[in-house]
Amino acid sequence: MRPCIILLTLCLVVTGTAMADTFNFTYTGGLYNGSGTLQATNNGNGTFTATSGSGLFDGFAISLIANPNAPNNSNSPSGAFYYDDLLFPTGSPVIDSGGLLFSINGLGATELNFCSTGAGCGSTYTALLNNGGGDTGRFTLQAVPEPSTLTFLGLGLLGIATLKRRISQSDSVQ
Repeated sequence: MRPCIILLTLCLVVTGTAMADTFNFTYTGGLYNGSGTLQATNNGNGTFTATSGSGLFDGFAISLIANPNAPNNSNSPSGAFYYDDLLFPTGSPVIDSGGLLFSINGLGATELNFCSTGAGCGSTYTALLNNGGGDTGRFTLQAVPEPSTLTFLGLGLLGIATLKRRISQSDSVQ
């Protein structure tokens, strides 16, 4: 019985400390809508730097333009934006005024910048296009659990079930 308790404790500790490095995002605005997935590197201070990502924006495929100077600002290839690709998953706002820069596939050199409209703005965000278009809306970010986290959670549940079964069997034998 002791090995089961040790395994269960280990599984719960590892599950509780795992950090997600994949995030789902959605943008809902008055004119445009979009969603996708971002892969990010944990900066160790509660922030993450998006390193790759893709999704859809009003039916067009989008791809993250990785920041070569992360976590500092960079100028976009067109020169229309500065961006930092920083994520603040537990903050409000969840992206800052530098925001995330994407290329819109199929529209030539069109860039899309999702950004916060300033400090203390809460859930107000802007989707800006380097061709002059823009929209104000809501940007949400949701961490996706790592597969190893789900595996350890499953092992923990299996350990609990096994322990419960053993206790049940020992009670029925007596």
